Amino acid sequence: AREEGRPTSGYEVVLRAGAVPDLQSALAGAELDLLLIPERDMAPVFRRAVVARDPMVFIAAKAGPEGDGPEADGPAAVPIELRDTTAVPLILPTDACGLAPFTRRVFADSGLPLPTYPGEAHDCRILQDWVALGLGSALLPGPKVAAGTPARPVQRGEVPVTIAYQACWMPTSPLRTEIS
Repeated sequence: AREEGRPTSGYEVVLRAGAVPDLQSALAGAELDLLLIPERDMAPVFRRAVVARDPMVFIAAKAGPEGDGPEADGPAAVPIELRDTTAVPLILPTDACGLAPFTRRVFADSGLPLPTYPGEAHDCRILQDWVALGLGSALLPGPKVAAGTPARPVQRGEVPVTIAYQACWMPTSPLRTEIS
């Protein structure tokens, strides 16, 4: 948008959502100029920079009608230790968005088993719906949790678990200077 008295950049921002591998291919093929994705291992040909971090939160499934599931261990605002999130299997999204590889890496780096629900949710909204159905629990970036959903911040020791988001671009991109 043009503000009075200010020149525009001459660029139009057009968003595209998709599976991370497909978006990486589009970036490599110069169909896209920039990716904003959860931090993950990328081909060394891409340039990248962390641009944001979100705290991870735990959404617990109810074990029964009395609400005697893992969320009964404490109020929503009280942090939960990562190792304590495994009492009920975690529902993971597909690998397409980057959250599942991140979650696997956090558990592996912590030396913890990762019990999972056998199905995979397509997106964070469906993941939350399945938690509400009692199919399992979930770890999500805090801003992805629907308003009013009880969620506890996740930590390892005293350190909050966060997910980083990175911008990725090709070093040969005509917009490399503007992007970096």
